[in-house]
Amino acid sequence: MTPNPAYIIHERALNEKKKFVYLFNRNDGMKSITTATKKVLHYFSPYQTTQNRQRTTLHAPLSSPLILQGRSLYCGLYLNEVIYKFCYQSDPHPLLYDQYVITLDAIQSGIPIEAALRLFELRLFQATGYGIDIVHITEPYIEFNKHQGFIGKDKPSQQSIPRIKLQDMLYDFIPSQEVKLFFRNMIGTLTNNTIQSRRLYEQNIT
Repeated sequence: MTPNPAYIIHERALNEKKKFVYLFNRNDGMKSITTATKKVLHYFSPYQTTQNRQRTTLHAPLSSPLILQGRSLYCGLYLNEVIYKFCYQSDPHPLLYDQYVITLDAIQSGIPIEAALRLFELRLFQATGYGIDIVHITEPYIEFNKHQGFIGKDKPSQQSIPRIKLQDMLYDFIPSQEVKLFFRNMIGTLTNNTIQSRRLYEQNIT
């Protein structure tokens, strides 16, 4: 049996006695297992798991439960939700996993987390087939279209971003409000604006 730390990112009912638990780890990406409905689970803390052939077993947490509140809680829920909605099961994304851990550490520490969140979103796009390639675009503004990809524009719009701002993020990892809104638009377009954690944040925090 091979040890494999994993985070719980989602759970849903199977029946009265069992529930599905979705794990995210570095070697396997997202995987689902079943466990007892009454079993108490802790999000945002790594669990020890073992793999025996095709069976994954969830053991005890590797650290004390991480208690997040307020904005930090919604940020953590947001990370879990987009992983669940974007990633396929048994599709490893080691760079995304590493950035997930880094972003959780940033959330826990209380330091400004915008840079970590933007880099996480960038890794999410890269891992799930929506990597941002703009080398062919010469226009000063860029829009994202679900069917056409990244499109150059001569004039700004509500959905566009200045090309220089996107370049700053892609090549120098410099976040900005423009990048935040552009990435938000991309995720909303790809998920039909069904990100519940963002709605909860806007209703309860902003």
